[in-house]
Amino acid sequence: MEIEVVSVKKSIPSSSEFLFMEIPEGTKYICPAAGGIEQTADFTHLEECKGQYASNNSTLAFIDSEGKGYVGPYDKGLVEELQVLGYQSGNFWVPFSNGEYPSEQPMKDEYTKMKEGAREKRIDRRIKEIDAHYLTTGYTKGLKPVQELINFFECVDGIAYQKTGTTTLILIKEPNDGNDINRSRLHFQGTFDIEGAYIVFIDILCRAWVGPYIKDIVDILIACGYRYKIYPFRVPFAKGEMKLDKKIYHMAMHSDKGEL
Repeated sequence: MEIEVVSVKKSIPSSSEFLFMEIPEGTKYICPAAGGIEQTADFTHLEECKGQYASNNSTLAFIDSEGKGYVGPYDKGLVEELQVLGYQSGNFWVPFSNGEYPSEQPMKDEYTKMKEGAREKRIDRRIKEIDAHYLTTGYTKGLKPVQELINFFECVDGIAYQKTGTTTLILIKEPNDGNDINRSRLHFQGTFDIEGAYIVFIDILCRAWVGPYIKDIVDILIACGYRYKIYPFRVPFAKGEMKLDKKIYHMAMHSDKGEL
């Protein structure tokens, strides 16, 4: 069976790189909700839906002017492009939006690949949006770049360690995983704390950096708008904590939810 995967860019004037897959009349698919019975795609009743789009459960479909049905991962940008091109919001069956999947393995593999690619793009875009929010907030606070300090510090985001003298394991959270803004980390943006011979600061992108306590470094941080703040948690590695492989951390039975 020949699979046609087209992008909006190729089928109509557009700068989008997102893909749609044509669902030809008679395409076979498996419907788990119906007990795994193989069913057949039927667009013959969609004559009145030409030039319309519909979405359901992160899946977007549209019917072109020739009555051909297309489906792809939902994206707000795609909806906006379809609207610009004259498509109207409709109400019709969105293929593969309720757990259905193509019976033919090649089509199933292609659609899975499309969804994974779209998910990666959504995460990348969300990461950029969150970073932009962090930057805007940081500039509002009067923070300046501290790039010259990076050589003296290590970014500890995503690093796991074991608290000294205990069996407690800690995984330092990522400030931007592409899901949502880390409000807790944002609260400490532009601050630093000192414990023993170590200092930790949260930069303008809400990343956590740990390094040796040096008076000159503190002076630079203050000059760049950073302020001293006693954190309600330990400065990572200030007590000789041992770093752990993240796999070991996730395999551990008893682990903390993390700090920072």
